[in-house]
Amino acid sequence: MLYLIAANLLWGSGSIFTRLADQPATVIMFFRAAAAFATVAAYMLLKRRPLNLAGVWQWALISGLFLGLNGLFFFLAVQTTTIGTAVLACNTGPIFYITWACLFLGEKFERRTLLALPLAAAGVALLVANCELSLTSRDFVGILYGLGSGLSYSLVVVIAKRFPHIPTASLIFVQMGMAAALFSPWIALSPPVLTVRSLGAMAVLGAVHSCLCLALYFTALKTVKLQRAGILGYLDPASAVLYAYLFFGEVPAFTTMLGGLCILSAGALTLQGSTGAKSRTADNPPTGDRTAGPP
Repeated sequence: MLYLIAANLLWGSGSIFTRLADQPATVIMFFRAAAAFATVAAYMLLKRRPLNLAGVWQWALISGLFLGLNGLFFFLAVQTTTIGTAVLACNTGPIFYITWACLFLGEKFERRTLLALPLAAAGVALLVANCELSLTSRDFVGILYGLGSGLSYSLVVVIAKRFPHIPTASLIFVQMGMAAALFSPWIALSPPVLTVRSLGAMAVLGAVHSCLCLALYFTALKTVKLQRAGILGYLDPASAVLYAYLFFGEVPAFTTMLGGLCILSAGALTLQGSTGAKSRTADNPPTGDRTAGPP
């Protein structure tokens, strides 16, 4: 559970480095994926971890495709509207994948989820309540990008949960390689003008926000239900709103603060009673390979 909390709090700062990179979304996505690919490749070589995806290569590649789209839509959203609005729209992902988990993975709704999920969704609604829903509005376009990011990421999570035996490092290696290959034509056809700051920001996005965070997240998914992971996912937008205020002076409206309170309350609710041994063995039986830790 602590891995999930750490991953989401780190993800919340991703929008800060996106602004610092100051590059088109396709460029950021390529260098982010390339940096993550290099990081996990170095980890696998040092730890002598084999690439183990027997029988699930196609799913790993599809997962990489969706992960690339997730990143692209996220960067477009952050560049189009305010960080708070963008990140909150992107974080509709938990709503999607909790639905997919119950429809396709056979998970049953927990009682805590029945209360926490609507509370978290209400928080998101409050946070975006001030947006003008118009085709000419940058906020509205940013929300559309965010919804696309949330939907594509939900498919990444469901694939990871569907195949818990896939070693975490191997999965991230293929995902990031696929994402880098997907955006390489943009780099080849229109080479970007890079600065030390932009390269540094994109390196952090790759090594920390992609590689490390995904490793923490996928490792946690081996033993945690998607419903709980989904509710804790709302720590990401809540922290992003705080980071936007601290670094860029984006002052949240009253509805934004109220929505953030709902989100944090939902996260606290899903944590209640989930740390005991009885909860771990009864609700979340260990599955899959346990050797692939964070790189």
